[in-house]
Amino acid sequence: MMYRYFLLFVFCLSVSLAMAQPKPKFKTHWKDRVDKAEEYYRMGNFSKAGWEFNRAWKEKKKKLDLVFKAGECYYKARDYQKAARAYKYVKNNNDFPKAGFQYAQSLKKAGKHEDAIREFVLFISNYRGGDFQSMSAKVEKEKKGCELALQTEGQKSTLKVEHLAGDINSDVTEFAPIPFSDDIIYFSSNVEGAAKVYRAQRKDGKWGNPTVPKIFTKIEQTHFGNGSFSPDNKRFYFTQCEDKKKTFGVHCQLYVMEHKGGFWNTPEKLPAYINEDNVNVTHPHVTVKDGKEILYFSSDKKDNSRGGYDIWYVTRDYKSKELNFSLPANLGPKINTPGDEATPFYDNNEGILYFSSDGHVTLGGKDIYKTSGNMKIWSAPENLGQPINSSADDLFYVKKPWKNGGYFVSNRLFGAEKTSNQDDDIFQFEEAEERIMVAGNILAQGSREEKVSDVKLSLYEIMKGGQKRLLNTRTFEAGQYSFDLIPNKKYKVEAEKEGYNSAFFDLDVKGNASAYKKNLELEKKLIVASTTAKSPSRSAEITPKPENPVSSKVTRPKIEAKPVVPTVAATPKVTAPTTSRPVYTPPPATTAPKPVVKTTPVYTNTASSKPPVTTSAPSTIRSYPRGVYSEGSKTYTYKPNTVTAKTKGKYYTSSDTGVFWKVQVKAVKTFKYRHYTDLEPVGEIEQEYTDSGLTRVMVGRFPNKSAAIKARTQAREIGYDRAYLVKYAYGKRIIVK
Repeated sequence: MMYRYFLLFVFCLSVSLAMAQPKPKFKTHWKDRVDKAEEYYRMGNFSKAGWEFNRAWKEKKKKLDLVFKAGECYYKARDYQKAARAYKYVKNNNDFPKAGFQYAQSLKKAGKHEDAIREFVLFISNYRGGDFQSMSAKVEKEKKGCELALQTEGQKSTLKVEHLAGDINSDVTEFAPIPFSDDIIYFSSNVEGAAKVYRAQRKDGKWGNPTVPKIFTKIEQTHFGNGSFSPDNKRFYFTQCEDKKKTFGVHCQLYVMEHKGGFWNTPEKLPAYINEDNVNVTHPHVTVKDGKEILYFSSDKKDNSRGGYDIWYVTRDYKSKELNFSLPANLGPKINTPGDEATPFYDNNEGILYFSSDGHVTLGGKDIYKTSGNMKIWSAPENLGQPINSSADDLFYVKKPWKNGGYFVSNRLFGAEKTSNQDDDIFQFEEAEERIMVAGNILAQGSREEKVSDVKLSLYEIMKGGQKRLLNTRTFEAGQYSFDLIPNKKYKVEAEKEGYNSAFFDLDVKGNASAYKKNLELEKKLIVASTTAKSPSRSAEITPKPENPVSSKVTRPKIEAKPVVPTVAATPKVTAPTTSRPVYTPPPATTAPKPVVKTTPVYTNTASSKPPVTTSAPSTIRSYPRGVYSEGSKTYTYKPNTVTAKTKGKYYTSSDTGVFWKVQVKAVKTFKYRHYTDLEPVGEIEQEYTDSGLTRVMVGRFPNKSAAIKARTQAREIGYDRAYLVKYAYGKRIIVK
């Protein structure tokens, strides 16, 4: 099934092509449209095939098989709203006995769970097929999924989900995120028309342009992705897929690259008893436990299978130099179902396996589950619920090993940032706890005012055994620093600058604190060393060429002709001389300094034209101060809200350097103030421009979340059903569900 290939491997070339179709310049006969539709279907372009079938049916309304085929194509393209509209015409027709089930499933995946429950009941009440028992079981499972979605909808969650916007995600599919460090991510994308592995690095809170690491010039097949580094970063397991031109499908198998003698060797295919002929093997995840390297993967192997794609594992001696794995073993019936299970990720610290499935009870299509155990012994899987799961497909769950949160992949709709189900994007999640920060000045020894610039600071986590784990290294140019921290952990901050003695301090972060102020004092060396030690690097990282300037759009990277030879930097000896240990200034009574976060600026409109894009955030001006505005032949008088018992005059209107809240009601291509005058009682109406060309329609500047929630409720009561909260903190825009 081509849809299965697309969903599991995300390697289909044309599912996410443009949805809009040009109108023909001349009338096309309906039979010609059918021929086009069938050709698009054979190519795997289900969106265009559905459009042509639907147009043919509109010209020949009596041929209901055409609208049924349109529904099938739209469903495969994951355009569930269009699929539901097509199935609706045939859901009660005996010539299409299961169209009612497909109609209900389309409603479920479009997020209309109450309607879906009603249609599932109607379908099974009228179904007379010979497989009534199995269809009854399917209907019952789908109903339970809808009920679970309704139960968890609106429940409070400590998780905050963020879409990785245009720097990582493009208008095609991105998938298989691999968090390599706090500021480096590897992932796979179809942006070049074939699946490839990309690398992106974050600087000052902004992801740089993704590039293809040079090592992948050795790849032979058209598609490669779905990777996993071994815990010591000396092996990289990944999937390579070759096209099946006759069937427009792909055949995927597992490979490994090893880092030896400073080089990454040529990819080697895993043994034939893992990569069987005519079997797809993909989604590798490798971990180490009790001296064994365990490789989990997903495959449609038939022997000992539960059906569909199952999750399997193989093991080897971790110290062995040979790829002598054990025979593949199935994870068993608690995990695997007659449906599809995929994208395994094992958290060694928790002893929990995360995976994606459509065979268990789901809120929509594929959901993410967790189960505790190891290899063959597992507990009953638990659905992660919302907001990780949605009415769409959710998979590729992975946690950051050094920090709160992680990543997953979904084709869900997400505000103005993602308006189509047809492509998968990468999302980030983290605990929505209050940010704990350490910040301060970097001063010359003995001075309270002389700041030292261009100082490199390294943040380490102190583990239970006393070992240091590097989390982040940054150079601070202006004599001030800041790091985000996780509560209830211990840290060490070390400072280095040529010509100065190194300095450090330890910090035990408590959960009830919100900020720490620590000034660092650096003492000049009496004898300046000719060189300074560099901070340790992760020896097995795939080193790309320097990044291009940051862009808000995913560009087409070029692969270098020669592979890079990664180098191993010697671990520096960071010492703090007894005579140069920094003198700490006790925390003053004032609040810790607010961090400066460089982000994409938010512009507020005061004129009909958009301002030029700049890299610094301009001061904020009210969109519509008191006055008269003309649009076309009509004139509007706008008066800002006056102080009332309800507002109490607490609207924040000074600058973007503080913390305040707004309500976003829409994102539109063209803004007309007269369309939103009904929002005047809720708050001041503002605009925000985006790099994508859309204009966000915002209401108010509220000093706290409770005031913003009241405004959101008012906006929804007026008719803006999808209004949601946005928090602004020191220039950073945070969407809050």
